[in-house]
Amino acid sequence: MSDILPPKPERRWYANVDSKVYGPYNRPAVAQMVERGQILPSDLVFAEGSSEWMEAAKEPSLAPLFTRSRDLAEPPVRRKRRGWSGTIMAGLVLLALAWVAWPYYAVLSLMQAARDGDVSTLQKRVDWTTFRQGLRGDLNAQLLQNVRGKDASNATATGLAAVLGPAVINQMIDGYVTPQVVAALARSEADKSPTGEKTPEGIDKSASLVRRIQWDQVKYAFFAGSPFSFRVDVLPKNDPAIHSPIGLEFAWGGDWRLTHVILPDDVFKSDKTPSNLAGATLSTSTAPKTAAIDSEPPPITVSMQSKRFKQADVRNNDYEAAIVFELSIVNRSGKQVRAFDGVLTFTDLLDNEVISSKLAINDVINSGSTYNWTGQLKYNQFMDDHNRFKNEQLANLKTRFAVRKILFADGTSKTFQ
Repeated sequence: MSDILPPKPERRWYANVDSKVYGPYNRPAVAQMVERGQILPSDLVFAEGSSEWMEAAKEPSLAPLFTRSRDLAEPPVRRKRRGWSGTIMAGLVLLALAWVAWPYYAVLSLMQAARDGDVSTLQKRVDWTTFRQGLRGDLNAQLLQNVRGKDASNATATGLAAVLGPAVINQMIDGYVTPQVVAALARSEADKSPTGEKTPEGIDKSASLVRRIQWDQVKYAFFAGSPFSFRVDVLPKNDPAIHSPIGLEFAWGGDWRLTHVILPDDVFKSDKTPSNLAGATLSTSTAPKTAAIDSEPPPITVSMQSKRFKQADVRNNDYEAAIVFELSIVNRSGKQVRAFDGVLTFTDLLDNEVISSKLAINDVINSGSTYNWTGQLKYNQFMDDHNRFKNEQLANLKTRFAVRKILFADGTSKTFQ
């Protein structure tokens, strides 16, 4: 009589799905999970009695199950979870793209509204309260700067201008800086306001510049400082030409709206008056082309000894490039000089002006002595005279200085025409 052997135990498997271990399952159970897509060919399985995990499709006993299920979709539960993850990522990318594109759309719609005289869009795209407040501050600062530059001999007129000027400017801005007036200016070719009065020069020039802005004149357009601040720098075609970009600042407050316009100094200048130069910074403009001929030798002579270009160094908190130069100043007046100012002009070898500015020195220079002074010009890549001054070799530059006034150490002074 033969011995009856016990039945061979049924083999079972563990499955590692999404980093979690399930089982053990017999072969029919594994087959059902394969059919339902709950176990994929790349999932790891471990057979009882074996020594290592392997991919389910490579396990000899389970491999035939996947030949019938190669076209099955990913498991519904897992497909849903991974689908949601992909959807969220795609949504975040679209949201980021929309956020970047939104201010550009706001700028475009504002430019179009300024050209078409669309009052409703102008009202929507400009924060008029903040815009007027910023414009008041800029114009008042410009007024005070001009008042300080006037001759102190007319102190009464200067004082009245300093006192009454801000009130006039504020009233002018409140009356003219409105969407209705800007729209009327855009629709009319004449330089008249809706009331028939002459539009103030600064307001009319700024409105005219905005109307002429085109995308090909944009020099910079991107976020400035934070995701809720956007800046556009434009250099519109203008007669007379302006050399510094106009800055348009937009802020987010539920929508992108224009909050401030930064107008360069030459927007408000009808002539080319030299700017001031003092300390160690050069402010550029065009100096007078001619000067009176004086039979006396110049009391102050200036020559440039060196010139170099300094790149911005963001790592050391230096965000502005500059053209650094050294001047040699000789006192030929016969007396000790306490301070002086005048117009400094750099020309090429044929006496064509390259760049010029006012120069003011407040240091003592003995008679017959030479004083070395180092200054710098904050470099603006959009200004032709800056680029020419930067690129011209020192040997090809001549220095001309027209002294305006000298204060001597003995308390006397002399003014030159």
